[in-house]
Amino acid sequence: MNKRNLHIDLIEKYLDNTMDIAEVALFNETLENNEEFVRELNDMELLVAGIKKAAATTTIEEKLDRFNKSIKIMEDEEDDSKTLPRTIYFAFDHIKKYSWAIAASLTLLLVTSIALININQTPTNQKLYADYFTPFENYGNKRSADKVEQNYWNLALAYYDLGKYDSALANFERIQIKDFKGSINDPSFPLYKGNTLMKLERYDDAIALFNGMVEDDDGMVIYAKWYLSMCYLHENNTEKLVPLLEEIAQVKSSYFSDKAEKILDKLK
Repeated sequence: MNKRNLHIDLIEKYLDNTMDIAEVALFNETLENNEEFVRELNDMELLVAGIKKAAATTTIEEKLDRFNKSIKIMEDEEDDSKTLPRTIYFAFDHIKKYSWAIAASLTLLLVTSIALININQTPTNQKLYADYFTPFENYGNKRSADKVEQNYWNLALAYYDLGKYDSALANFERIQIKDFKGSINDPSFPLYKGNTLMKLERYDDAIALFNGMVEDDDGMVIYAKWYLSMCYLHENNTEKLVPLLEEIAQVKSSYFSDKAEKILDKLK
């Protein structure tokens, strides 16, 4: 093997970090005593530095585009490249050798960047909804002269507390089907059912239910307005959300007044 090819082999192993003890000693000795080897190594280091600088100042899309174009050029000119000086041909060969690893790394970086972008672009309303929505609390079992009605009510709330909202909704609906007036007319009934619908992501149905409560103007209308606002918040319906929160904020005696003001401040 001639001296030039020996230099290229040493540089290749240096870049690949695959030198054994003997080759490390030879590399260090050559680096100290051979100016031509130093120049070749410096050229490669400048090339690497240039690549790193370009990588730091370009977008992921630009990196991928440049990488793909480079691979295409190398594939188109592979035969011609073999006629180039070995130092240049080695660069072609070295890059092609690791093209899949480079592509995988860039793909991973791109996916990670997209994920971070998506996280940063998560709608503010969704974050606020997660921070401020808590289901209407179960205040205890209902007593009724009708034991069947009482059993349905208690069963519905038991499932509600367990987070089994499909089963809770089924029992709330059985109460309505059987027309148990005592339960249906209880102001908390639509709140439980509305919250159940929200947990099942049936926001349109929940909105209709809470709007009915607001129109009826019963004793728990402020609760209805709050959970209605939570539905609007989740659905990004700012046009209806903001005036409703302003109404809630004005009821200073309400538990929800301060919460409504904070959401309004964060929406600004």
